[in-house]
Amino acid sequence: MNYRFERLSDSNLHHLPLLYYSLYKKQLPVSYFASKYNTAHLTESKYGYFAFDNQTAAGFTGMIPYALEYQGKKELAVQSVDSMTHPLYMKQGIFKMLMDYVYEDLQNENVSFIWGFPNDASVKSATKKLNWLPTPNINGYCIPIANRYTSYLTRKTNQFLYKQKSLEKILGLEITNEFPLHSLRECDYVTTVRDRSFFDYKKFGGSILVTIQGKKVWLKLNGSLFIGDMDIVSPVELKQVMTVLISRAKSLGATNIYFQTHGGSQLDKSFAALYPNVGSWKILYHNLSSAFPLSKIGVTLGDLDSF
Repeated sequence: MNYRFERLSDSNLHHLPLLYYSLYKKQLPVSYFASKYNTAHLTESKYGYFAFDNQTAAGFTGMIPYALEYQGKKELAVQSVDSMTHPLYMKQGIFKMLMDYVYEDLQNENVSFIWGFPNDASVKSATKKLNWLPTPNINGYCIPIANRYTSYLTRKTNQFLYKQKSLEKILGLEITNEFPLHSLRECDYVTTVRDRSFFDYKKFGGSILVTIQGKKVWLKLNGSLFIGDMDIVSPVELKQVMTVLISRAKSLGATNIYFQTHGGSQLDKSFAALYPNVGSWKILYHNLSSAFPLSKIGVTLGDLDSF
């Protein structure tokens, strides 16, 4: 089949909600994708490609630019996101064709590497067909709060009681304009640069910064409560923070509290002292021109494109 390939732009971005819905049966507004791909704090460029069959978006793969740092040096990289193939066009090699266009643009615009959080199906495809490499698994922590039925009823009650009140109003926690430094920054990892512009950009996903027991915590609610990152704490300090957070999570109707980080970090040690961990995601990466040791890419949940 002869596809037409177009780089992502403001004029074709409206195809993303339609393609997303064809796969996940979930409606997201154009404004969500417009905010997600508006990374003017780093570059005016939009990275990503559509494959069109006439006027139908048969496939798409997107790239979100991030600044990453290692031992005082910085590079511009992109996170691979929103790789989607319309159900009517699967198994036709669209992803590989799209990535060929992406590679050419990234190399021409001095992007040093690509990284991402693949699902199980993508790991096999990306490692075998695109020669991407994996990092060791991240440690995941899941703290149960309530069963799904109870949490669903609580959320429905909250919607009735609080109506349009924001997450921070319901949480009843102190909002802060300060932000935690990346908790893996001092652990010899390649980490995202988290400055004011980074957190301002990340607001599109609905995350907030709060202070609990004097510690800065980055949160997002989406059925469960997700900790994007937080100040480095000891096990004793973490228990104090989590006692408050668990209480608030129950009132929100959260099913679980989730956190992820890498083994050997102080936060991993603190969480491991209180909760069991499970091997979670891998990160895949593809080096274009980077001088960083990319097997050491270090992430928390806040580094997800959707956080």
